[in-house]
Amino acid sequence: TGRHSGRTSVRVGGQSLAAAEVTLAEMLRNNGYRTGMIGNWLLGGADGHPNQQGFETFFGTLDQENAANHHPAFLWRDKYPPKPFNDTERYS
Repeated sequence: TGRHSGRTSVRVGGQSLAAAEVTLAEMLRNNGYRTGMIGNWLLGGADGHPNQQGFETFFGTLDQENAANHHPAFLWRDKYPPKPFNDTERYS
């Protein structure tokens, strides 16, 4: 949003960025730019998803709990939740 966190709807862990908050991605997208985000969203779970806040594409984690865990079981691709991960899949 470009705003100080104390002035947004996200004040305490577990809260999501409110749909009414306008992000820089929304402003850019409304002016013809393509938008994407890769990394840790940390502004709420699936109900405050980056794809709902102006980002056309997203790849990363949604919450602080899994932000430091780059295991594929916690990585979202757009609005698709992480797939169940089986370690043997990468070796077959």
